[in-house]
Amino acid sequence: MQKELERYKMMLEESDVEQLLLKEEALEIENGLREELRNVSDALERTNYELAEKTSEETECCSTAKLEAHCRIFENIPC
Repeated sequence: MQKELERYKMMLEESDVEQLLLKEEALEIENGLREELRNVSDALERTNYELAEKTSEETECCSTAKLEAHCRIFENIPC
């Protein structure tokens, strides 16, 4: 009986060690995923900023072109 009890105690200790190792591995994976998420989020933020800049430039360019077109129309109207 004592021998069996010792065997179960050893199995329990081994199980505890395995559980700790798995928790450490899970934490490392979680930290890696968090860093990847930060990198992707930063890249998305940069891309959104660049898109907003280009959109603003395009809007400004279109507005300027429309204004120039209106000016040409008004220049051709006799007074």
